[in-house]
This record gives sequence, structure tokens and C-alpha cells, in this order.
Amino acid sequence: MTTPAPLRPARLTLTRKRPLPGSLDGAWWPYSRDLSAELPSLVDAVAERCGPVTLITVGPSRWGRSPREALINGHAVHVERFTGQHPDLLVLRSYGLGRCDLVVVPPETTAASAARMMAAVPGTGATGQEGRGGTGEADAGQGLEPPPPPSPVVGARMLPLPRSMWR
Repeated sequence: MTTPAPLRPARLTLTRKRPLPGSLDGAWWPYSRDLSAELPSLVDAVAERCGPVTLITVGPSRWGRSPREALINGHAVHVERFTGQHPDLLVLRSYGLGRCDLVVVPPETTAASAARMMAAVPGTGATGQEGRGGTGEADAGQGLEPPPPPSPVVGARMLPLPRSMWR
């Protein structure tokens, strides 16, 4: 029997308060595009905010093969792929507590760019801590730059992106 690999802490920034419907709850910077490996630490990190997650929806174009269901902390979490969902958005749903919308920072993003992107989510107050409040290693040893001026819109969420991410 093999021992499962230890979970790495989620690189996650959440807003201080529950945002209005249609707004982002935060940003998540996964280590890879493997949802099977990434979801357990993410679900753990948002449990206090979202409650027990029962459904996660993703846009399929950015993710490799993913399970349709995962057993996380003893309960089943369904993973659905929706082609109509923005590819950089991940939605976690919970019975009774609603949903948590996270913009996904691509795993191949440099630490400095990821820190800027995560700090750009309004209301997060990125603190440089792993878990609920900040970006973890994204900004270790360096100060966060102030959010960039208004830039292109990601989906319908009005998330300003750093100029280095413009295409």
C-alpha cells in the first residue's frame, strides 16, 4: 500500500467579506493542472468560508483529465466541466452556504506575477500568508506592488490584470 503524498498548502487569497453575487471571492494559484492533486488542499482551505464543498465546476480548456467525483475529508465532491464557464474561473458550491467563485492564476505563472494577480482581486488585502489570507510563496521576500491601473476584463468579473499578462 502506498502512502499518499502530503498536501501542500493552498496558495489562496479570499476577500475579507462575502462579496455581492457575481463578484469574485478570491484567487487561487494551484501548483499544477492536476485537479485530483490540487482539490484536497483547496477544499480544506475554503471550508471555514464555504462550508462542506459538494460541487466544483471548472471550464475544461485549462485542466487535464479530472475525476468526476473525489473523496475529500470523507465526503464526495462532484467535479463538473462546463464549456460555457470562463476557463480561468473555478466555482465551489456548498449546500446551504452558497458558492465561492475563484479566479485561477495559471500554475506556470511566475511568483511575482501571481502575487500581483492575487493582490488585484478587490477586497482581498493580500497579506503574504498561505491559506485564507494571502499568496504564500508568491510574495515571499518581496513587497506586493499596488494593483495596476484598470485593464482588460476577465469574463464578466472586472478583474484587473497586470500589464505583463496582456496579450
